[in-house]
Amino acid sequence: MYEKSLDPDILQVARVRFQRLLGGKHFEIKKENVDQLISGSIDLHIHAWPDAYVARQHSEIEIGRRATDAGMRAVVFKCHSTPSAGRTPLVQEAVDEYAGHAGKPATQIVGGVVLNYCVGGINPHAVETCAKFGGRYVWLPSVHASHHFLVQGKEGGIPVLDDRKRVLPALKEVLKIIAEKDMVLGLAHQSAEERFLVVQESKDIGVKRISADHPQGLVNKLTVEQMKEMAEMGVSMCIQNQTIFSHELNDETLEMIEKVPVDRLVYGSDLTQWGAVHPVDGIRMVIEILMKFGVPEETLRKIFVENPNQLLFEALN
Repeated sequence: MYEKSLDPDILQVARVRFQRLLGGKHFEIKKENVDQLISGSIDLHIHAWPDAYVARQHSEIEIGRRATDAGMRAVVFKCHSTPSAGRTPLVQEAVDEYAGHAGKPATQIVGGVVLNYCVGGINPHAVETCAKFGGRYVWLPSVHASHHFLVQGKEGGIPVLDDRKRVLPALKEVLKIIAEKDMVLGLAHQSAEERFLVVQESKDIGVKRISADHPQGLVNKLTVEQMKEMAEMGVSMCIQNQTIFSHELNDETLEMIEKVPVDRLVYGSDLTQWGAVHPVDGIRMVIEILMKFGVPEETLRKIFVENPNQLLFEALN
């Protein structure tokens, strides 16, 4: 009878993982060390209720309160169906009130706009409005991106390039606003080629803050070498919670941490789908997993605390 567990490919992977598991590093993990890394940390990519497109387990207010209890510096809410920036002041007010009663510093709530069909696609007016609300993030199209449609086997979607692979004029206007307002450009569900071309155009226009959502995700997957190249262009690469929990991608995640410049690594959970862990529990679990795999605490502090703080809040040259 065929024995799947003795398949050479399975054996190779299994032996590496059991060696890591039994290597002793996980016995050195202390709760207080994890707590120190969570304190001041930032999750750059959370989906929450309300969302018209996807069922979500937790509201932005509830996540903000849990993040306050954990001592997180900030959480960024991304919504495919409506600009999160428009409700950020209300969510922040609720979180501030909770923090005051608890006697704790409030986690900062950060919002933005995703340039999907619901805001008119690549729409400079939507970006201007987002900025007036204090929104920090502008994401390229996500679930309505033309590349996302292509992956899903559908026609259409929102492009970012013309037929000659030039950045569309409307997107150039958006990039100018992002540069002027010192906002963060979020690369979303575009192809690798599209993202590289948009990054180059963004740098030429003067955009200083750029992050790439889930570069290991199935819909917009990059090779580690492409991640490294993009990071060297000044783009922050988001390690995703769902990615680290996929055993098939653990090795790739460690390769990413090894090869991508450490100053360009950040964390964005991409939670809260039904059946997934709470974002605050998720950040703890990811830190513990990476500790178990031997990632130094100094590196983890950069990924979860220092780098995202710089991307969002610190002055850049």
